[in-house]
Amino acid sequence: MQANKIILALVPIVLLLKGCIDPFTPKLGNEQHSIVIDGTLTDKEGYHYVHVSRSVQLGFGENIPVQYCNVEIIDNSGNTIQYYESEPGLYEQWIDQSFLETGKKYKLKVTTEGSIYESRYETMLPCPPVDSVYYEIEKKETADPDNTLYGIQFLTDLNLKNGDAKNYRWELEETWEYHSEFLIRIYWNGKEMIYLPYATDSLFYCWDSGTIHEIFAGTIKNTTTNSLSGIPLNWVSNETNRLKVKYSLLVKQYSLSDTAYDYWSQLKKMSQESGGLYETQPPQIHGIFLISIIIMKLFSGTLMFPDYRKKGYSLLKNLISSLSVTTASRFSLRRVLFWVSCRFIFFL
Repeated sequence: MQANKIILALVPIVLLLKGCIDPFTPKLGNEQHSIVIDGTLTDKEGYHYVHVSRSVQLGFGENIPVQYCNVEIIDNSGNTIQYYESEPGLYEQWIDQSFLETGKKYKLKVTTEGSIYESRYETMLPCPPVDSVYYEIEKKETADPDNTLYGIQFLTDLNLKNGDAKNYRWELEETWEYHSEFLIRIYWNGKEMIYLPYATDSLFYCWDSGTIHEIFAGTIKNTTTNSLSGIPLNWVSNETNRLKVKYSLLVKQYSLSDTAYDYWSQLKKMSQESGGLYETQPPQIHGIFLISIIIMKLFSGTLMFPDYRKKGYSLLKNLISSLSVTTASRFSLRRVLFWVSCRFIFFL
């Protein structure tokens, strides 16, 4: 009789727990469209760009371009570069080499719709060249114990000198060659099917490329040396077509201020949250902005003026398929390009 009572008592608890996993869709009211300013300033002479837009509500597509802004870059000597609007929300200007150098301080000033958004001066920090880019064969376990994924893990090192920045971030661009499964015998010219008398390989060799949308950051602030080894970058699975023929990885290294590093670290933590029941609420990330004219705006963001270096490596045919890579000779240096940059991303 006692056992029956326990079973009956557990039934409503089980039903209650089952109800806790029902999806919840919040009702979102009219949200304020915040100003978003994004741009890059490098020490390489040429055109530099700043995007100004307004955010939109969740599920409403891309940001709304903000037109007719006054956009300026100002150095600590008072020299000013004025940008012009080349298309809605996009501002650009050719900047000479004499204006761009490490050690100087720069700020961005944007005037729009009666408000002035002005950053503090930030120093363009010195940054060493990319030390090295290498890989290790690595496997990853899945929920299925019989299905283990194999791939390669790219890594980089930091070996700094006195005076170099302490914080860094890496942006990655990948390019790979792949081949069509079959040669072309038939193609569509827009009006009809064209049958070829013989197979052709005109579209047999293909290439694709793209930016890796992950956050990679590191710091030596908590180390006793000026070096950091084995910093993980991207992992590439052998279940994709990326490693079948040739693979190239372009690594861009940015030096960051403490404020910028904290900003990217928080973003990385937020992006890695899986949305579980007991996870913390994402923090509101505040930036370092001075608003000369305030018209009741909610904003958050950060300003980044990193020096930046980049290095590209290519990975040769059948790297992961053989699983027998033992020497670095499989890497061929595709290109090494160095220049300095300041990057600022504002969310206001």
